[in-house]
Amino acid sequence: MQINTSQSKVNFSIKKLIVLTVNGNFSQIKGTIDLNENNIAESNIEIIVALVGLDTKNVKRNEHLLQKDFFNAENHPEITFNSNSFTLLNGQYSVKGDLTIAGTTKKIEVPFQFTNNRLVGSFNLNRFDYEVGKIPAFVAAKDVTIKFDLSIG
Repeated sequence: MQINTSQSKVNFSIKKLIVLTVNGNFSQIKGTIDLNENNIAESNIEIIVALVGLDTKNVKRNEHLLQKDFFNAENHPEITFNSNSFTLLNGQYSVKGDLTIAGTTKKIEVPFQFTNNRLVGSFNLNRFDYEVGKIPAFVAAKDVTIKFDLSIG
């Protein structure tokens, strides 16, 4: 089923200068979620997040994040996730897949809940694994928290 873009959101937060938190969101999300609750192994997820929809409520920061030293949006305009496998253990779903950011692909595992045609969860990633941001970790933390609420149907 197609992701309902108007009802879905992907947010991120990162510490800046150790004490401040920068929050942002991606408003342009598309893709498909085919979750087979009867046979989880037959499920599939493909998510595409357009970087032009990035918003931190600061225009200059938004522009800087799209530049070559961060997301390099000119050459890599999207973040993508493609699932490889799923598990369901004690009512907790988990998906393994390939996350591509700024041209770098890494395998990740993401826990999530699925209720009322909504896939909700969060995970942390190390921005240096994806070569995002050349600035030191004391200026902008290496760990980024991603939260998602994806509606289908």
